[in-house]
Amino acid sequence: MVKIYSYDENEASIVMELGSNEGIKLASSILSKINEDLYVDWEYVLEEINEKVEDGIARKKIHISVIPRKDKDSIVIVSLQQADVLAIIPS
Repeated sequence: MVKIYSYDENEASIVMELGSNEGIKLASSILSKINEDLYVDWEYVLEEINEKVEDGIARKKIHISVIPRKDKDSIVIVSLQQADVLAIIPS
């Protein structure tokens, strides 16, 4: 299960929560559909963050923002509520 708390297409941000670690594949699929113009291996990113966070990413709010840059690739920022984890991914 994936809960989506907010999605702002104009600001290119989404806040979601996975009900369990098994939700990573579903969240990856959702993120790929929302951001079709970006190439980010969402499943890999979420799996890596899940491994680094004590007790995993399940039941924690995940905030994802895409920051477009003029004449350059976008930057994707992934932060996790209640954890000192931050991933910055060039796309």
